[in-house]
Amino acid sequence: MRISFILLLLNYAACAIAQTPQESFDAGLLKYKAGDYRKAESEFTNAILSDAKFVQAWRYRGLSKMQLSNYSGALEDFDMMVKLDSTQSLGYYNRATAKVKLSDSEGALADVSKSIALKSDFADAYFLRGRLYNEEKLFKEALNDFNKAIELGLKSADAYAGRAWAKHNLKDFEGSIVDIDKALAIDDTKAEYFFNRGLSQAEMRYFTEAIRDFSQAIERNPNEPKYYYYRGIIKAETRDTEGSINDYDAAINLDSVNFDYYKRRALSKMRMRNTAGALEDLNKAVQIAPDVADNYFSRAMVYSETKQFKEAIADFDKAINLDTSVYYYYYNRGMAKYNSEDIMGALDDFILTTQINPKYAKGFEYKGLCEIRMGKKEEACADFKKAESLGDKDATLQTKKYCF
Repeated sequence: MRISFILLLLNYAACAIAQTPQESFDAGLLKYKAGDYRKAESEFTNAILSDAKFVQAWRYRGLSKMQLSNYSGALEDFDMMVKLDSTQSLGYYNRATAKVKLSDSEGALADVSKSIALKSDFADAYFLRGRLYNEEKLFKEALNDFNKAIELGLKSADAYAGRAWAKHNLKDFEGSIVDIDKALAIDDTKAEYFFNRGLSQAEMRYFTEAIRDFSQAIERNPNEPKYYYYRGIIKAETRDTEGSINDYDAAINLDSVNFDYYKRRALSKMRMRNTAGALEDLNKAVQIAPDVADNYFSRAMVYSETKQFKEAIADFDKAINLDTSVYYYYYNRGMAKYNSEDIMGALDDFILTTQINPKYAKGFEYKGLCEIRMGKKEEACADFKKAESLGDKDATLQTKKYCF
């Protein structure tokens, strides 16, 4: 009898302290807003266990999991949210954010588009879709979405920066700079904003401003190699060759497996007449990326510059074997053969040059010079005339020399 009375009391106490689903949800919401996401997740789980159709409990548990970097778990919760109520724009939006974290861009685009279809004034959804469009290189679509997000009141730094990137890639460099200015007026701590503005400044040939922006990016994030690399490119453009090499050195110290860094440093070393150093860098580029045709082409050009035509031709061959569609590979191999007195081989390359790019005047000029060497005056003069018509002034001199 005493045991039964104790059990009755325990049962009564349990009932007295048991929380309703709403109470568990409210407790979870307090924990969530306080940043205690693990305890929040636990409370939302209690709410779901008590009421499996509690849509907002599924949503906030998913949001808690997002904060805990459990993106797969969050996706499962957002799936359930959408299943329980397919009319909620937020369900698709939240699921899209989880898919972004799981690198499912296609799925994220589909979900955020559905979210917008359900709520046409959802600024955050337009912003997210704009970001996704930028990543997919659909810049016109991205620009439209960022415009809409900003029009709806989302005047955040990231919104202006996202629109700036779309404008940059649509070659509206001035508009891009204006938007980055707005982003920086809101938040001037982000290195990437300065970097992107620097890219647009460089495209407009505002080199001093570009260097200043790349330097600001480096100041905020000195461990990002591309900031040094692009500053090096602009310094090379402004004939600060030593400064460009210093920046390429810094980029390579941070990322020693990017072959482009070595290629650019090689160009600057050639300007300093450091042929050995240039070849060393290009050998490294080839070693890192032996399947990139342009690496062999760049090394071949150094060999040609130093009149090592046999080595140059071997590298041009490798470049062409990897990519048969680049007219200037054939043209420069033709020049190496021409300078090696292989006139027949040079002619074949100049023919291929003009077939791939019939508007490249120099191809016709040197085709004509080969034909002169072979005693084919009529064909040569026709090629000189063609080169003249394409704007090659040197071809006019060849016509006067050989065709009258």
